[in-house]
Amino acid sequence: MLFAPSVAGHRSLRLPSWQEKLTTWAPLGYQPSPDQEPIHRAMERIILVTGGWQAGKSLVPTMELVARCIGKDLFWIVGPDYEQARAEFSYFVQAMTALEMTEPDSLNWPKEGSCDVTLLGGTQIITKSAYASEKLGSYAPDGILVVEAGQVEWDVIEMLRGRVGPKRGWIMMTGTLEKAQTWYREKAKAWRFGNTEWEAKSYSLPSWGNLSIYPGGRLDPEIKAMELVLRKEVFAEKIAGEPLQSALAVWGEFDERVHCDRERARFVREATSPLTGKPMPKPVMLAIDPGWDDPYAVVALQWDTQPNRAYAIDMLYRRHLQTPDIVALCQARPWWPNVRGGVIDVAARHHGSGRPHIEEWLYSGGIALASQPVGIEAGLVRMRSFLREPITEKPRLFINPDTCQELVSEFKAESYQDYEHTKLIDADNHARKAISYWLVHMFGYSQPRNFKRVDNIVPLFGDQTVAQYLRNMKKTAVSV
Repeated sequence: MLFAPSVAGHRSLRLPSWQEKLTTWAPLGYQPSPDQEPIHRAMERIILVTGGWQAGKSLVPTMELVARCIGKDLFWIVGPDYEQARAEFSYFVQAMTALEMTEPDSLNWPKEGSCDVTLLGGTQIITKSAYASEKLGSYAPDGILVVEAGQVEWDVIEMLRGRVGPKRGWIMMTGTLEKAQTWYREKAKAWRFGNTEWEAKSYSLPSWGNLSIYPGGRLDPEIKAMELVLRKEVFAEKIAGEPLQSALAVWGEFDERVHCDRERARFVREATSPLTGKPMPKPVMLAIDPGWDDPYAVVALQWDTQPNRAYAIDMLYRRHLQTPDIVALCQARPWWPNVRGGVIDVAARHHGSGRPHIEEWLYSGGIALASQPVGIEAGLVRMRSFLREPITEKPRLFINPDTCQELVSEFKAESYQDYEHTKLIDADNHARKAISYWLVHMFGYSQPRNFKRVDNIVPLFGDQTVAQYLRNMKKTAVSV
């Protein structure tokens, strides 16, 4: 009888601490710079690094592998081809040889093809080629370095994610943005504040992070000189390692440095009543876009008037959960007692089978929701007016990056199908659309002369009160 290996028995589940890494690197004289350190401290399973010219994009992942490989079984270094995986493999062999941790005569380094080495204790490190993806099989690795990752096809990345699954392993992808594929740029932007589904986060490794070349760091005279003479987009991508927004991007106004503000977008439990001057619960409203295979998005929002500002304080972003389950998750959040209503996609008035979502929110949570048709362009225009107020050009929408990572990712990823910006790709926009509906509901259309407001928002319970409607629903349920 064959038995599957126990996950608990794998040696790959624990990552070394920061202090353990420093202890491993000390004999090698490696001390990460302040720009390199966040990458080494990262605990996400999937790490994506975009590097500037001469930023140390080979040294940093190699030293991370040195720290992580001790006491484990198998690691891969994957390049677009075998040749491009050799630099990191060479650095790794040099480091482990200096630490006297390689098995004698275990190094296999042919002129072409895959290289491998075995460490004391039996750990194996093997180079692989993304072009020979049919060979990315056999035993499951504990971790994978993907070098020059921007030149690797996305389906190969998905394949590698599957390969580390049995051991709950990790993947670190590094490379430059030069000639990088679209997915690499988009993931670098979308994962900036983390991605829960992929357990991923992206980092930039600027050229000035390599202090051996630029000892002055960001203020090094050569860096400042290049900043003066290079075009802004060239400096951003090739020196700072920062991905620029695609020409197909919908939200050119979105700037994570401006709109992501955890202090402004924190949950405020109480506010002073303008009428009585006494503390009162500060209301929360929900913006909802139901889904099943697509995410079921619920964004909790608070707002101010004079001037009008909105704050995305928290969200849920779940697949394959029914509305009662989503309601239950919301009820466990600290802001739930402050919920005073919300807005839901107009399609939620109808459901193929069972109670419509809008009714289920009322029945399960006691929350009466509004819904109205909002045209695509109307939703876009209203959202733009909150990302950047047309007259003052100041932001009016603030997002908590700790609790609304998926919303940040949507602003980074939502795209047009064409460079004329005539048609949206209806994906990566579930939470964003819900907020657009809410903004129209709360503040009206941004261009009232161009867009006719729909004022006949009739609650599904008609002339009944909410309490009467709930009682009738419960009677119906009992009779059924």
